[in-house]
Amino acid sequence: MTTLDHRLEQVTIYEDRADVVRTAAITLTSGAHPLRFTALSPLIDEDRLVARLEGPGHIDDVVIVRKVVDDGLDEIQARRAQRSRERQALQAELQRAQDDVDLSLHELRATEQCLQWWASANARRLGKGEGGDDVDTGLDAGFADFQKKLVQAADVVDAAHAGLSCVQEALKQIDVEDARPEPTRKRRVCDVIVRASSTGGECRVVLSTVLPCAAWRPTHEARLLRSEAKATSVRFLTHAAVWNRTGEDWKNAKLVLSTARPALGAELPPLSEDRLHLRQKSAEERRTIVVEHRTEAVPPSATQGGAPGVDDGGEARVFSVAAADIPDDGRPHLVELASFEAPCTLAHVAIPEKAAQVFVRASFVNSGRGPILAGPVNLVDQGAWTGTGDVLYTGAGDDLDLSFGSDDRFAASINKRCIVEKKTLGKDIEHWLQEVTVTSTSTTPQQVLVLLRLPVSELAQVKVLQSPQHGTEGELKLDSHGLARVTTTIEPGRERRIAAAFAFDTSGDVRLPPPW
Repeated sequence: MTTLDHRLEQVTIYEDRADVVRTAAITLTSGAHPLRFTALSPLIDEDRLVARLEGPGHIDDVVIVRKVVDDGLDEIQARRAQRSRERQALQAELQRAQDDVDLSLHELRATEQCLQWWASANARRLGKGEGGDDVDTGLDAGFADFQKKLVQAADVVDAAHAGLSCVQEALKQIDVEDARPEPTRKRRVCDVIVRASSTGGECRVVLSTVLPCAAWRPTHEARLLRSEAKATSVRFLTHAAVWNRTGEDWKNAKLVLSTARPALGAELPPLSEDRLHLRQKSAEERRTIVVEHRTEAVPPSATQGGAPGVDDGGEARVFSVAAADIPDDGRPHLVELASFEAPCTLAHVAIPEKAAQVFVRASFVNSGRGPILAGPVNLVDQGAWTGTGDVLYTGAGDDLDLSFGSDDRFAASINKRCIVEKKTLGKDIEHWLQEVTVTSTSTTPQQVLVLLRLPVSELAQVKVLQSPQHGTEGELKLDSHGLARVTTTIEPGRERRIAAAFAFDTSGDVRLPPPW
């Protein structure tokens, strides 16, 4: 069996899987040949395993062999051999230390015996009357000399015992390491055996495998570039966050990132029954219309909620990266896909109903060669990170607005109240007033765009009428969602008040609760 020297040709990553293509060049003789691809991922899908032979011949069969290998076995054996050598060296050193202890004890006992003999000899001399002043002086000097030798011998014995204890402790440590279980690095791999028949010649074996536990998602970064010499611009970068937990590393691989969804089948989903039941309204229900207020998010964000897929606008798109390293660690790795720089216009925007801050908004056009896919975007203003936002699918040439954080020099607050206009004839009119106060601590005048929201009626019996007599801006121009955009200039250190009011005009017996 021939083990192929294969290389990674291309990795195509989808939303939830990867298609890995490997190639190997080999010269075959005439006949049948078993060829082996080694050290592949154990997660290979057998139903989607494809092998082909480019050259004279064809593929007869493909077999997957899964096994467990231990990458740390050689290291474990090397550590055990090293400890064995250390044990032998320590045992020899232990024998030398024991010999030193025995020799030191022998010298200590010999010194004590000499001291006893010397003391007995001098005692006999003194008993015979041979002593004198010179004998007393000699005894004192001899005793001091023997005492010094005894102390030195005792120190040598203590040092020998200490050396012996150190060697014994080292041997105990090696015993503990031998008893401790060795950490292993076992992992599952698989080999793909390709049986090929050839008439002889140079061939190229191509193996395509489909692996789970791989994914990618678009992520963006918007950098606001301010300069006095030229117009303010936004540099927009699109990256792909790639995850790999397939059991194999992708080194210097060509990446193809696709928004296609191979997991979706081609069958139409069945329709379930949706039964409608009708009934006659009661007389009270026909006379009375009960109205309720609700808040609708316009437009709903496609990036909120769970883990979304890749929003490509309904058209499958492909992005290529010439070479990238994606290790098998399950962490996101960023690779750059596209970038462009476009001039932008800055505006200070206040939405006091939602937040008390005044935000810096940059408006620009997608001048890239392709669309911007939906995903998170990191916002950077002159090198400083200001936050993370969401961007929806934006086609090439479409407008895009991004908020680069709040401007702490401004603040906005809102107060809501009701003004009742008394009527002599008929029912009183309730005017619902929104008062917005924007304050500035800036040193220069600044324009601020204030967004106000008025209700929008869905019933013919209920009309929403503006009350310009109670507002400061007169009749406001509203869009289809009831949003009014008021641009005002705030002087340094001053505040600006903006008020808008509305009233409900109802016909018939309509029960209408307060809007707030």
